[in-house]
Parts: sequence; structure tokens; C-alpha cells
Amino acid sequence: MFKIKYIIFLISTVLLFGCDAFTSPEDMKAPSNISLTKHDWNSIELSWEDNTGNETKYRIDRKMGDGDWEEKYKLLPKNSESFIDADLPGIGNYSYRVYARNSGGSSDFIEASYYLTFDVVTGIEMGDENDSYLIVEEDTEFEVNLLGTEGKLLDHDCLVWIKIVSAPYGTSINNITNPADSVSVMSFNGVATLTIDTGVLGGELIFETYAYNPGGEKISAQLSSIVENKVAWIGFTWDHFIGLEPMQTAHIPAQIIDIFGNILMGEHEIFCQFLERPEGTNIDNRLFDVGETISLYSSEGTIIVPLNSGELIGDVGIKLFIFRDDGYESYDEINTVAIVPSEPAYGELFYGGDNEGENLGNGLWKMNLDAFIGDVYQNPEPAGYCVEFTLSENNNDDIFLESEFGVTGDSNSDNAGIARNFMTYHESYINDTVIVRIQCGNYIEEFEVILPIQSRTL
Repeated sequence: MFKIKYIIFLISTVLLFGCDAFTSPEDMKAPSNISLTKHDWNSIELSWEDNTGNETKYRIDRKMGDGDWEEKYKLLPKNSESFIDADLPGIGNYSYRVYARNSGGSSDFIEASYYLTFDVVTGIEMGDENDSYLIVEEDTEFEVNLLGTEGKLLDHDCLVWIKIVSAPYGTSINNITNPADSVSVMSFNGVATLTIDTGVLGGELIFETYAYNPGGEKISAQLSSIVENKVAWIGFTWDHFIGLEPMQTAHIPAQIIDIFGNILMGEHEIFCQFLERPEGTNIDNRLFDVGETISLYSSEGTIIVPLNSGELIGDVGIKLFIFRDDGYESYDEINTVAIVPSEPAYGELFYGGDNEGENLGNGLWKMNLDAFIGDVYQNPEPAGYCVEFTLSENNNDDIFLESEFGVTGDSNSDNAGIARNFMTYHESYINDTVIVRIQCGNYIEEFEVILPIQSRTL
């Protein structure tokens, strides 16, 4: 009975495993001529010769660096003569042992090592200076460069992810608009191409690109661009009178508006001209003649015109203009600027000469007494400044003023800055010296007046 069971067992074993079931490991020939080569940027290809015909599988052990052996790392079908170890986690030394196996055990192994080096992402560059400003309703192709270990473009293909941080309404990158979403695109030899579709609104576009190295290291970069519309018009934002004293600066703002009425972001070249100006008045410390053109630059949709007055007063006219995409000029002018005198700081006194007086009879003569009031640069003060006239206390009672006050630019004044008064004196005081004091604001000065000869005394 025992013999029958044993015979049945032997027949079953042969049918199930074949004759190899009774082959000892000593009878199995080990593989030979093992070769390790770099298959892809992060994979190694193993190849060997199959020297036995009775294996049921091949076994591969692996060791990374100085770590422990990973036994039975891979089991391959019989007759295998190659294996690709892909998606390796990093640069380093990889060792492999290859065995032939069957139910009786394993053959001797062959062993080889390979030191793998490959490019990893060390940085990301996005776009160039032209990509800092994008135009509304124009699609833009945008390049992302993945840099490798030597600062050059990555030498293999790699997935890149894009995520919007913030964007004007309607702007999308590779069809994503929601900051919560991200999309991947394949880079080829270190270059990935994105497509930015702008909507109808301008604003700031911020997006992030990132890639992963083997092992999970994340390399990312962020770029900020301005989505802007096409120029529609330019205009000053001040519509009130600007009175600027000599040797002062006023910053006059203007804005650039797009075709949808939004402020046009970004930097734009603006052209500026004087329509009129007093001598010495300049813009941005650049002195140029009426009709000549200089360039200024806008920032965030606003242009500031730095107007510097000279020493002379007068009206100022300024023109700003910019060329639209269709070639036409958009412009605005401001004519509500004037260089006005500063506080009174200068005066002169003019009076009638010989034989210019008015005979009032009884030996009394009347002559004009005009005070000129100017600023520190001798510019005449405007109309309406009150000037006080007084005589010194030691003057005779027969010498007196018609009024204590005069006003610059009043109905009796022919010249700017002149306050007119009149002095009456008796002819007996001809050639005498009279002290006249004038005061306008904080300006005070005394003048000597020699009473002129009149015709009656000749």
C-alpha cells in the first residue's frame, strides 16, 4: 500500500513540476555576462545570459548604496534575460544579484553594481521681461524652463504643474481659472509651454509652477504679471486752479484708461509738451521749449508730471499724449496752472517829478505816490494786496497823504503790483526830504522822498 502511494506521489510531482523538481541547486547553472546600463534618466537596465534550462523563475536582489540587500526584490519568469529597474529615487550606487531558481532552490548568483547619475530639477525660470505685461483679449504662449544640476535645461522630459494664485476675472492658464485648481503639462527637454487666455478685465496675474524630483522634493517658482488692456485715452485728474509760487514743485497727476474704462496698469511711455510757460519753468528738471517733447513713464496706470517753477511768474499750459494701438494720438491738456508771486518781499516807491504836480491853489501841490510790491524774485504781487502808507512823525502838517492805504491792481493802477496813493505838500517845502513808510504783509520799508520843484516857483 505504501509503495502505491509513493508511486502516485512521484507521478503527480513530475506532472506538476516536471523533471526540474528533482534538480538540485548544484545542477543549475548560474546566469553569466551580467551587464548594467543606464536605460533612462532614472532607470537602470540589467541583462544576462540564461545558462540553464530548468529554472522556473529568476530572482533579483537589490541594494542601494550602503544599505541592506532587498532580497527577492523582483521575481521574473523563466528564460528572462533582462530587467529594467525604473523610477529610481535618486543618484547613487545600485547593486544587483541575479539567481536562477526552481523548486529545488537557487543557483549561484552573479553580482554587479552601477553608479547612477541623473539630472534633477534645481530651479524654474518663467518667461522673460515681455511676459511681465500681458494684453487683454490676446492669447499668449508662455515658456517655463526647468533647470538641471548645472544650471542648464533639464536633459529629460518632466511633468510641470501650474496653479493660479490670483487673476483678473476671465483670465485662464491652460483652461484653469480657479485658484483652487491646478493642471499639469509635460516639459520636453526642460521646456514646458503654457497658454494664457486673458479676459476683458485688467489686473495682476500671479501663478505658480512646480515640479517634483524623485523622492518627492518639490521645486517651485512664482511669477507676477500685469494683464492690461489697450489704451483708450489719457487725462489729467486735476480740474482746479493750481497756483505755484516761484521755485516750487507741483506734482500734477493724470491717468491712462483702457477701452473698458479700467485704469491701464503697467508702465507706458507718455509724451509731454509745454503749450506755454514762463522762462525757467520746467518739468522733471528738464528745461525744454514750448512745442518740444519729452518722455515720462506711467506706473500702475498713473502718470505724475513734476512741474518746477522758475523765478518768473506767468501762465503754464501742459499737454500729455500717448499713441494708441491703432496709431492715433490720445491727449489731454491742462491750462489751469499759473506761477504766482510768493509773499511780498520787495518794494519800490515812485513819485512825480519836477513840474508834474497838480496845483491845488494856496501854494499846495498834489503828486502821485506809487508803491511797487513784489516777491523775493521781484515778480509783481497780484491785484488785491493792501499796502499801508505812513509818513514819519517829524513831517510838517502841511505835508500829508490822501489815503492811508492803497491796493495793488485797483482801478487807479496801470501796472501790476502797483498800489497808488497821493501826497499833498506846500510849495514852501520844495526840495525837503520826507520819509515814507510802506507795509504789505510782513514786508516793511522806508523810502526818502525829495519833494519836487513845481512850475509856480520858477
